[in-house]
Amino acid sequence: MLDKKDLRILKILMKNGRTKVRDIARTMKIPVTTVHKRIKNLENDRVILNYVANIDYEKLGYHILAFVLVKVNYIEIKKLKSNHDNLADRILEKFPAVDRASIITGPQRDILLRIREKSVNDLNKFIHRLRDTPGVLETDTLLVLYDIEQTGERRIDLLI
Repeated sequence: MLDKKDLRILKILMKNGRTKVRDIARTMKIPVTTVHKRIKNLENDRVILNYVANIDYEKLGYHILAFVLVKVNYIEIKKLKSNHDNLADRILEKFPAVDRASIITGPQRDILLRIREKSVNDLNKFIHRLRDTPGVLETDTLLVLYDIEQTGERRIDLLI
């Protein structure tokens, strides 16, 4: 079970995964060895799964972020001896623009895709290719105007 010290370490690492152990120890006023041991335990218990770079996609030329809701054609995927998980996997493999596929519940939609493209024209081409994918019945596209990010602090505070 996580205690308040573990949650505080997580809060710090969620802001910046490259924060040095000694800086965390200094902030928390506990020994470096304690912080190091707790981080290792969090990693071993798979609470911390990995450390990732937070990319500014705009600087890489990807100006479009969209979410695509996919309705699965279950008759077609059944004929292919497949399921919606396999369809999501195939979409991830086939389309590099898709950086996440989530199986969802909801009215008439089964998969949620997160897409990054360089232009609306590229997004349009992607949608047409996606609709031609066996097992995809319908799509709805949601274009993101801008993000308002939740800080790690607020997410961790919900656990306390």
